[in-house]
Amino acid sequence: MAWGYAKPFLPTRTLMKAGYLYKADSITALAVQIGVDPSELSRTVTEYNRHAMKGEDPEFFKGKSVYGHYLGDSSSACNPNIAPLANGHFYAVWMYPGDIGTFAGLKTDRHARVKRKDGTIFRACSPLVTIWRASSADVTPAVVH
Repeated sequence: MAWGYAKPFLPTRTLMKAGYLYKADSITALAVQIGVDPSELSRTVTEYNRHAMKGEDPEFFKGKSVYGHYLGDSSSACNPNIAPLANGHFYAVWMYPGDIGTFAGLKTDRHARVKRKDGTIFRACSPLVTIWRASSADVTPAVVH
């Protein structure tokens, strides 16, 4: 799970008040909070769960690296980096396009196009969405919402 600033062992109330972290009792309620189509999010979670029950993630390939396994949940029977999303609470955080090399990443517009300091689009540069398998989160470095 990619929590960003939010960690499960730290207080999260401030992050929720700031609009960074969202929490709901159901996938449908979470979708409404974050402004996405509830049926599409439910379909996505159902598809993810179908594979997660077998310890697989064919879309982002989580759980394939030894390093990821080391940082994952060792109590998981199938895969320490993958588990079905079945029981709430459910959480969401906003993720913005970036790169792995810096904390802040490249400045991009909502279409993940790299912007110059003056705000114009740098057409010769396009951030690649790649799979980062270096942590237990195993998330892409650029997730566009």
